[in-house]
Amino acid sequence: MSKMSVVMSLNRRPFLINERLIRIICIFLCINAYSQNTPDFASPSSMTFDFVQRKSSDMLAEDLVSSGRMAFAAPDRIRWEYLAPYPSLFVMNGARVLVENADGRKIMDAKSAGAYSRVAGMIMPLVRGDFSAGKASGFKTEVTDGGGFWRVELVPVKSGARRLFRRVVAEIDKELGVAVKVTVDEGNGDTTVITCTNIVLDIKVDERLFEF
Repeated sequence: MSKMSVVMSLNRRPFLINERLIRIICIFLCINAYSQNTPDFASPSSMTFDFVQRKSSDMLAEDLVSSGRMAFAAPDRIRWEYLAPYPSLFVMNGARVLVENADGRKIMDAKSAGAYSRVAGMIMPLVRGDFSAGKASGFKTEVTDGGGFWRVELVPVKSGARRLFRRVVAEIDKELGVAVKVTVDEGNGDTTVITCTNIVLDIKVDERLFEF
């Protein structure tokens, strides 16, 4: 298989949706890890940002770069959308989940969602500022001062989580109180870096973004 075939395969294969969901969890874990250690910040009622995701792997001759946009509205709605190079979409609205990519469109409820439902159970308490859920999941957390940002490092303690990722490091903007850069060292040796820009907090988010 050529390098180009590997790149196209990595973008299109369904298991990447699961990897992407793990990275969503990591972002919100990091955001709320800091908010729980600093009383100056509260969990936002809504949030939108653009992101660029860069994945490095021994399987690739060059980094795999994708970009998209995220929207969140309290208490339990998330839209994580990849716009380039291959569009794909994950939307969670309460107990319902939508996954849409090159393989088609799938809508699930809490009963049929399986892993997605478990993901929802992990994400939402953290988005609401309940970091006790993160501690219960077995993450060792360290917060250090990086100058213009706080550096939050999360290391999973449980073996199941370590198979997914070895470490997550977030840079938390001191003024906004949210992650502007997240580095995920994955369990398979790959590294993914997500950089967030155009971050907007506590605004009215179009309800149609979460409808399906």
